[in-house]
Amino acid sequence: MVTGEFLVRLLGNGEFLVGLMVAGECIVLRARKDLRDLFEQQAITCRSMSDSSLNDGSIKSSPEHVTRPPQRIGLLTRNSSLDLFEYKSSANLQKKKIFDAIAAASIVANCAGVDTSKSQMITLATFTKFLETRQMELRSEEEVRSLIQRHEPDPLLRVQSCLSFEGFSRYLMDKDNYAFTSERMGPDESEMDHPLSHYYIASSHNTYLTGHQLKGESSVELYSQVLLTGCRCVELDCWDGDDGSPLIYHGLTFTTKIPFRSVVEAINRSAFVTSPYPVILSIENHCSVQQQARMAHIFQVC
Repeated sequence: MVTGEFLVRLLGNGEFLVGLMVAGECIVLRARKDLRDLFEQQAITCRSMSDSSLNDGSIKSSPEHVTRPPQRIGLLTRNSSLDLFEYKSSANLQKKKIFDAIAAASIVANCAGVDTSKSQMITLATFTKFLETRQMELRSEEEVRSLIQRHEPDPLLRVQSCLSFEGFSRYLMDKDNYAFTSERMGPDESEMDHPLSHYYIASSHNTYLTGHQLKGESSVELYSQVLLTGCRCVELDCWDGDDGSPLIYHGLTFTTKIPFRSVVEAINRSAFVTSPYPVILSIENHCSVQQQARMAHIFQVC
């Protein structure tokens, strides 16, 4: 991963926070091989920025392997047409390449890779067809141009109304394309009387872990945090404690252990503060009969 010390050396203290944001966005983008595959199904290889085929938006049946001018790609951000960190100088472009390389190296499998000099792009006509056939959206030419202007970070491609992989990804990851946006949509009270299996339920796996699943720390407070943010299903991995009181931890590992009673108390305090809907306790039970009885007693008194 990118360390703070490395970024300070690369950028200097003044640009540290912006650089950290860029590095994070690069990692998010390079992790999306699914978007890269989708992009390559639509894209053609650039011939030149003055190519008449770009101006009329026509789609080539086969890629044309000719070099394009150097890209000037800015910060990849969501919901923003302004770049926080411009890569107009060769030095800043080199920094961007370093971030991309670090991001690609940080992803173990299914990496989207790093853009090469033979960059591909999606034309206006292709993007319009994609919106119609894949997104089921009928857009005017002016509306499609507006989407490209909003999401494409490369100013040269914006002039030609084309999308790079980054621009295409920015569009697809924009909040406007979310299947569900909690800020815009609340639960319909009249629809809350169906069987539990009829709903999508926000759930948490290994709720107690703060980090590594084999040697990380376990925390009681994480139960409160996830419940207060709307989670409705938490996991309790229960094991026998040496003193007769059950514990919660990731069994057969080096993770730290927390008392079962403390977790139940935390759940009781936080379960219905921000949501009135049921909380599911997913109990992975490894306890003896004696300590299972102790668990039942704790549930009754807490």
